[in-house]
Amino acid sequence: MIEECTNLKSCLDCYSKAYGQSINFEKLALSFSPNIATLTRENICHLFGVLQVAGHDLYLGLPTFSMRNKRLQFGSLRDRVVKKLQGWEERFYSQGGKEVLLKSIIQAIPTYTMSCFIIPDAILKEI
Repeated sequence: MIEECTNLKSCLDCYSKAYGQSINFEKLALSFSPNIATLTRENICHLFGVLQVAGHDLYLGLPTFSMRNKRLQFGSLRDRVVKKLQGWEERFYSQGGKEVLLKSIIQAIPTYTMSCFIIPDAILKEI
């Protein structure tokens, strides 16, 4: 595994030299499967010069690990929709204005998440 990581590092260095783009390893953090030995984890982190974290909670606003309790995992999605709707209740919009807001904003909130995960029907019905 260390040899593969060394090859990856050399590919990234070659790409960086060729295109002038590089990865900021100071902002990078790695999480590992529990099946990876501690010494191997430490060697990989040392090779790349990055931190090791137990797990990433969110990446691009989405959970990185799937939980058993999907209602808990995607409950924040429902909360975001409700919060957005509550802000609109205070304003007075025409029927057409409300329809445009629903179609453009509220439908967009779960769309990105739905492109990556299967959201439980119960959450979708609540939304």
